[in-house]
Amino acid sequence: MDYQARELGPLGGRLLNVGSSRGKKLALLWRIGFEEVDTIKACSTYFWSTIRSDVGRLREEDPSFRALIRGLLSQGFLALLGYRIFRWFLERHIPTQPFRFLIERFIEITTGISIPAQVQIGKGLRIHHFGGIVIHSDVVIGAGCTIYQGVTLGDLGGWGGAPQIGNQVLIGAGAKVLGGITVGDYCRIGANAVVRTSVPAGCLAVGIPAVIKPGAVLIQQNSV
Repeated sequence: MDYQARELGPLGGRLLNVGSSRGKKLALLWRIGFEEVDTIKACSTYFWSTIRSDVGRLREEDPSFRALIRGLLSQGFLALLGYRIFRWFLERHIPTQPFRFLIERFIEITTGISIPAQVQIGKGLRIHHFGGIVIHSDVVIGAGCTIYQGVTLGDLGGWGGAPQIGNQVLIGAGAKVLGGITVGDYCRIGANAVVRTSVPAGCLAVGIPAVIKPGAVLIQQNSV
């Protein structure tokens, strides 16, 4: 029994700390099993909640059924869905290689969007239009963000770290956000901007190199 407990790893270690009674150890093992089932259920619930948030973004501009179908078949959503699935496996340490490698390459070729499973992305991401989107594996993206075509979120050529993007951030077409910088909540990154410095929350970044201006939150409120 002790050997079996050791084979279970950290959870099994709890068995070794219980008295010698076989009944006590079996009872704890039974409880651990239920805890694991509850954890799996919670993870599955979060996964579907995330997918619902992503789908909900597709109906912001047009709540019609036709718009929903168009969004579900868009390259941006298909690439995001592939990421969500493999991220779910990665977080649970379930091996998916080499299958994941082949699917990720297929998604890159067919959609022009590269999102490694190591990226951390919050709920409700919306990717507009086709292709040219490259996201570094160390990037962190908050909830409710919007990304347009041609965006690069990356490092400085193998060094310098990768950006962390806050919640409700809009990144315009062709923008480049590079290095270990932070983009605060409710920021707007203008089209073709090259951002190399951190952007405070609620600001607008435009130009090459990007110039930081206040007023992104106001722009968002006026556009709703």
